[in-house]
Amino acid sequence: MKSLRILTADTSALRPEELRGKLVVANHPTYIDIVFLLALVPDAVCVFKRSILRNPVMRGPVYASGYLVNDDGPTLVASAAQVLAAGSSLVVFPEGTRSEAGGRLQPLHRGAAHAAIAANVALQPIAIRCDPPMLVRGLPWYRLPRTRSHFAFQRLDALQPRAGAPPPSEARRLTDHLASAFERAIASTSPQG
Repeated sequence: MKSLRILTADTSALRPEELRGKLVVANHPTYIDIVFLLALVPDAVCVFKRSILRNPVMRGPVYASGYLVNDDGPTLVASAAQVLAAGSSLVVFPEGTRSEAGGRLQPLHRGAAHAAIAANVALQPIAIRCDPPMLVRGLPWYRLPRTRSHFAFQRLDALQPRAGAPPPSEARRLTDHLASAFERAIASTSPQG
């Protein structure tokens, strides 16, 4: 896509060695956010939604990858904690699906926060912005903007679970902080294409 001059990307804020073994959480404005993150996050496992298994093109690769399905909360949290304990990285989109048009966040699910608590690791937020929007929710994949899209990736401050805090309230606190951090970053990021 870069060779075809469809997009540019600034990933300079993401250093793979600093993301190894981390619980990476990101907003999800486009179809291809995961492609960037899997290329930049070493030994990454990601969480995907079950509906992807209905796609005949994606079903085989997703099964072969060993990625985690998001359909059972307690099992998913335990599996995520095992992935992190084994030293792999985990990539999660807490929105559960792509953002609304214009990059507006969907309400965040608490699964990533529960996984961070269970594994006793920090959430490492990555804010993603695509301007002008492409491959977004509600538009056909083949409808590209007239000008080249620019992807900007911003590494935000990690969010550490508080030791001894009750998991339900701590997951709610972490998720609220994560949503606020994403909203601030998306509002302040101004990509240059």
